[in-house]
Amino acid sequence: QYFPRCVGGNDLIRIRVLIMRAWPITQLKLTGINFIAVDFDLTLVDTHTEGRWSKTADDLAEHARPSVLQLLHAALNEGFHVAIVTLSSQVALIADVILILFPKTHHLVAFLCIP
Repeated sequence: QYFPRCVGGNDLIRIRVLIMRAWPITQLKLTGINFIAVDFDLTLVDTHTEGRWSKTADDLAEHARPSVLQLLHAALNEGFHVAIVTLSSQVALIADVILILFPKTHHLVAFLCIP
């Protein structure tokens, strides 16, 4: 199967299916993919902060989806570039959650975009 370096639309659906079938991250690497970007709300975590999360970063980190964490940690271990993106205005909170979830990672980029 062919997967372009930059993916979107239907290719993202195909990659999601591959990941759900427990493809090793190394298989994605062999297809030429070296970057994964994940939205924070309702993807990395199972809730939507709506820019109004009133609890702590530790509380929000408990909402992290195990399957997404596993994927991202595996990707980082294989040398992938990983980005967490958000439009939330709670930049400090989300940065703290990322530090909790990825305490030893230096290859992770957070794109915290204020709308």
